[in-house]
Amino acid sequence: MNDPAETAIRRRHLRAPQGDEESLIEPALNEVPALVARNRRGLGRSDSASIFGSPLADFRSEARVNLAAAARQYTSAYRDVSAPTFSPETNIVLAGHQPELFHPGVWLKNFVLSEIARQPNTLSINLTVDNDTAGSASIRIPAGSRENPHYEEVPIDEPGENIPFEERRIVSAQAVRDFAVRLRQKFDPSQWFKTGHSPALLVDQLWKYLELPKNGDTPFPLGETLARARHRLEQDFGLSTLELPLSHVVCTFEFRSFALHLFLNLPRLREVYNRSLDEYREVNKIRSYSHPVPALEAGADWFEAPFWIWTAENPRRQRLFVHQQHAANGEVTLKISNGNQQEWKLSGRESDFSLVEQWEALESRGVKIRPRALITTMYARLILRDLFIHGIGGAKYDELTDVIIRRFFHIEPPAYLTVTGTVRLPIDRPPVTADDLRREKRLLRDTEYRPEAFLGELAEPLRPEFAAASKQRDELLESRQFDFRRVPKETHHQLDTLRSDLANMLSGVRQSHAEKLAQTQQQLTHKKILGSREFSFVLFPADELPETLAKMATGPLSPKR
Repeated sequence: MNDPAETAIRRRHLRAPQGDEESLIEPALNEVPALVARNRRGLGRSDSASIFGSPLADFRSEARVNLAAAARQYTSAYRDVSAPTFSPETNIVLAGHQPELFHPGVWLKNFVLSEIARQPNTLSINLTVDNDTAGSASIRIPAGSRENPHYEEVPIDEPGENIPFEERRIVSAQAVRDFAVRLRQKFDPSQWFKTGHSPALLVDQLWKYLELPKNGDTPFPLGETLARARHRLEQDFGLSTLELPLSHVVCTFEFRSFALHLFLNLPRLREVYNRSLDEYREVNKIRSYSHPVPALEAGADWFEAPFWIWTAENPRRQRLFVHQQHAANGEVTLKISNGNQQEWKLSGRESDFSLVEQWEALESRGVKIRPRALITTMYARLILRDLFIHGIGGAKYDELTDVIIRRFFHIEPPAYLTVTGTVRLPIDRPPVTADDLRREKRLLRDTEYRPEAFLGELAEPLRPEFAAASKQRDELLESRQFDFRRVPKETHHQLDTLRSDLANMLSGVRQSHAEKLAQTQQQLTHKKILGSREFSFVLFPADELPETLAKMATGPLSPKR
């Protein structure tokens, strides 16, 4: 059997659906049971792989039990739980995204996750990826008018620091409470939607489930507040999933053990990571040194790990560096640094659980160590789930994760599902296409190089003179079988005069086509704004979008490539 490490990166061409209410589910949903079975068999045969001294199969078993229990406990704190009881035979299906008011194409993953949960002995869990930075905490809306639209941002909360979601507390409970009202003041569906579409928006239903702090209470994380409200709303639509923030997962014994395994093998991981990254960029023709991720650095016995670190005093994410020291008695000391003159130590034997306990003590002192995106999905796919659901962005990134898994663990990575969709707001858009723009550009160019084609567009009095000048030019060119290197100056002058005369007579036509080109370009810009697939799900009619996503989640066959 071939070593998985020898498998080269294969470039995949993934593109979001362009048609309204179209979905991409690849492989198709009817292939999911077989896909899950193959993933379980594949990881069951990975006897050579171990994590922190434990066989991969044993490590997975304990981690999955604890994940299911934690997700059930977390979810039951704010909504009913109808998920099946976990057993070693239970299939775990995972998805994940940042706790934002995302667009319907992202939300479709949750509907697919719930659809898969209908299969026997299947537990579906959505991970709230709260170690990413919270950003501006706003949503984009169409503003202006349908005839002259533009984008506008509506803040959910007052401005806060650019820190991870798990640290980004609500700044103003009143501002968050008023968001639905402020949004409706900016976005009136009766102004925008086509006739016959409901003015009741999903933001109204969602905001009923918002749990905000009372006076004197500790503010909640904004992301977790939004995610819980969205999850409670999903229950109204019949979605049956569990939910768990990633910040809970990474504080488990199993995750810390997994991360320590990477730290202890960091020189080899860095070599595999960077070599695979170089190959990924070459295969995908990427020139940027920061895309999809930057390479891991090293210097003076310090190695960068693909993790973030921050502290309670400074909750901004910083890169994490590790330095190893090995003693004669078999003990190892891991120095951990944020690269900014702050260091912490973990000491013990390489498979000693005290290293995990020391990490836990660091966390209690406000030192947070969190995985970057590739390690997040690596852990989720290798350890926690039988199937992972990605969007297009995650699916492209995990082509890189796949090859790192093969080369570092020497096992074949489990397959994943790619899910996304396109649903546009029910707004009339200009009926122009890119082909229209190309045609107008060609016509404008032809007014200069093929003026005779526009005789019919000239004013009637100019047509005889234009036709005569055009005919004279053609006859002159034909009679000389034109060779510009040997033509007398008088002939050049005559041709220039005819060309100038034709251009002057055609100036009005050319101006008309230039204006039409500008109008077409503007209409395409307006169409792009009004037809964006990136608008938040909260802007959609409450009685339409959930039903649409539920239909899309039943799993059309994957498009042929």
